[in-house]
Amino acid sequence: MKAWVKQAERDLKYASYLLNIGEYEWVYFAAHRAALDAVKALALNIGSIPKGDSVQALFRRISEKINVPRGILEDALFLDAHYMPFKYPDFIPEETVFKESGVEEAEQAFKKASKIVAFVKNILG
Repeated sequence: MKAWVKQAERDLKYASYLLNIGEYEWVYFAAHRAALDAVKALALNIGSIPKGDSVQALFRRISEKINVPRGILEDALFLDAHYMPFKYPDFIPEETVFKESGVEEAEQAFKKASKIVAFVKNILG
């Protein structure tokens, strides 16, 4: 589990770097990856086998054993929604994806992922 958390921290560091150089669409990817790696660590900690690429779905599965605040679930949904178009280029029209790849939303993605990683680290101790 420690390896998953360490990877989440590295993913956040990379998301910060991408934010600083203006690669906003890649911030979504790295931020989502950070949150996903963190929640996988949490799932493994409670004996669950983490499957899939949805941060929110993983949180919902483990919420039977761990209280996951609504705000964390909303942050997870935000990250999922901004990650999917970059993983699956035909998910929504291309012009929509790149119009939404601004600094404000990239900063939000980074902050939300940081909040999720901190939430998981707090639970894991």
